[in-house]
Amino acid sequence: MGIKKLIYEILTGVIIMSNTGCGNVVSHEKLAIRLLNEKYSESFEIESVQSQSFSGDYYTVIAYQEEEPELLFRAEINSDGTGLSDNYVTKILCRDMAEQVARNLNNLPGIYYIYVEAMFEPMGLSKKGITLEEFMEEMPMNEFIIHVNYVPEDGNSEEIYQGLGNIIQNMEGITGRVQLYIMEETDLSWVQDYLETHDRGYGNFENMTESYYAGVIEFEKGVITTTKEEIIKMVENKL
Repeated sequence: MGIKKLIYEILTGVIIMSNTGCGNVVSHEKLAIRLLNEKYSESFEIESVQSQSFSGDYYTVIAYQEEEPELLFRAEINSDGTGLSDNYVTKILCRDMAEQVARNLNNLPGIYYIYVEAMFEPMGLSKKGITLEEFMEEMPMNEFIIHVNYVPEDGNSEEIYQGLGNIIQNMEGITGRVQLYIMEETDLSWVQDYLETHDRGYGNFENMTESYYAGVIEFEKGVITTTKEEIIKMVENKL
């Protein structure tokens, strides 16, 4: 139980259309790979061709960089090959934020599963390695959701509160919320397994974790605004 555990997953929702025949899928994949390779000077693979617009002007793929197959992102490609937009840069930033959250939760007793998502995912960013500060300059009104799936080591709500207190440390200036889910270790394993096996099928995470939901910890411009009493109460209600 003392071992800290971070697993970062990305959920992406798309509508799967039926107008992508087998031949089209192959050509769409090749075009998407070429455009992504050219844009980022890296090697990419296509997980799947997910949808095509009703007009046929563009289609959506789920892709990943060859060395990071767990980091799935969405790309939209014009069917004539003249344009590409994607959320690769945003997904990298959210992954890095999740790793920072894990370091911030070092004193939280128990094990946990974390992922971070931006409320609005811009598809036009191209600077890989963009900092959080640069991202917020591009989208100053954006907010972040930090999902914490948590198995407490014991029922000490004060210790849990203290462990959660530094969750947004070193991420100054961001606004958003922490969504806290408290569960048993077997349930955490199920959540982990579900996301690892259904992430590419786009399962609804919120519905799946509804019974574990403890509450929301709000933060604004890098400062937690939810009170200590409110946090302890939401924890105790789920212990």
